[in-house]
Amino acid sequence: MVEPDEESCLPAAQGSAPEPAQWVFIDDLVVNVRGAAAAGMAGAHHDVPRAMRAGLAVLFSIDEASEVADGIEGDASL
Repeated sequence: MVEPDEESCLPAAQGSAPEPAQWVFIDDLVVNVRGAAAAGMAGAHHDVPRAMRAGLAVLFSIDEASEVADGIEGDASL
């Protein structure tokens, strides 16, 4: 598998949102997140589910305890 870089991230964003800055790219591989960040997207490295929820809560200014947890309630991996 070829790792995403800036050039491969941009086509995914084109046509869906006015600009890459409106995207959040989440991946479990740091190199992929760096490629998205180089393309102007917010990048989030997902390696621990609880940490990812906390990071997204900060990024989107939401109450992690209620809104984020509600969306994934019952996920046994958390």
